[in-house]
Amino acid sequence: MMMDRPSDFLRDEAAAWFAAMRGPAAADRKMEFDAWMAASPSHRAAYARISEIYNLGKGLEFDPEPAIPANRRQRRQLSVLAAALCLGIISVTAFVRKPLHPGPSTDASRSMAVAANASNPMQTAIGEIRRIKLADGSILTLDTDSIVRADFTDSGRTLHLERGQARFEVAHEARPFTVMAGAMSVTAHGTVFDVSALSDGRSAVHLLRGSVEVTQRARIEGRRILTTKMLAPGQAAETGSTGLSLLKQFPTGPAGNDWPSLLRQFDQIELGELIQEANRYSRMKIRAPGPEVAAMRASGTFRINDPQRLASNLALLLDLRARNEPDGTISITAQ
Repeated sequence: MMMDRPSDFLRDEAAAWFAAMRGPAAADRKMEFDAWMAASPSHRAAYARISEIYNLGKGLEFDPEPAIPANRRQRRQLSVLAAALCLGIISVTAFVRKPLHPGPSTDASRSMAVAANASNPMQTAIGEIRRIKLADGSILTLDTDSIVRADFTDSGRTLHLERGQARFEVAHEARPFTVMAGAMSVTAHGTVFDVSALSDGRSAVHLLRGSVEVTQRARIEGRRILTTKMLAPGQAAETGSTGLSLLKQFPTGPAGNDWPSLLRQFDQIELGELIQEANRYSRMKIRAPGPEVAAMRASGTFRINDPQRLASNLALLLDLRARNEPDGTISITAQ
């Protein structure tokens, strides 16, 4: 099932913004662009579709050796589609000459749910990502199927990640800001970081900006052990049986730093990893493929919470077969 096509005007408007944000004046127009994106879900959907077409077109154009050779008819179909997408890309470039009409200005904060009562749990359903403005001005972004509870007092700001993953953009103020996840606590002042509560009981943190102090509380051979590390931007750490350890890659690595966007860009990711990541965001699941298909790699921008479209795009890019199964799942197999 494909997403409804946006109206011609909205498509042109999204295409103009897409071209502008890749041009020399992108930094100057970012606030205006953010306001346009926040004004309506239809704006975000139209922009996502333009981006998907552009990146899919790049993948078709520059993939010289499909993992499984296509027959002559399939190659001809791919060539026709690639040409059509290239025409779409050319038209995107042309749209930048038109005047932009971003519509009524809307403060992006209006799209955020403000946590009026910090003691209430904040949570997301499967496939949902929520951006929440907390009472202190900090921003909490909740990943799919996640729960956070907040406890703000006069002396401190504490949040408990009970399930899933969250990003914390901490507002500067005197009270310490602490995130608890299992045996891990992360304390920061003004900074941006991700925390993940892993399915096996471990917890992990990835620092994007600023600095944080990470502590693990554990009992080893009957003794209470505290392990503390200071992280620098780009570093990640996770809890373990012997204390905290630094990581080369955050456990939710396939999503990268752009996980708050449901439109994800991947570079040479294995299909097995991509499908596993996508299944976190949808009740309709893509079956784990066989080893040969799972090891194939794909690059491009994909809508992570739309398994039908994702499976179709992967099948097209890599000359595979995508099929809806009787049990409601989707299979991806070799031709």
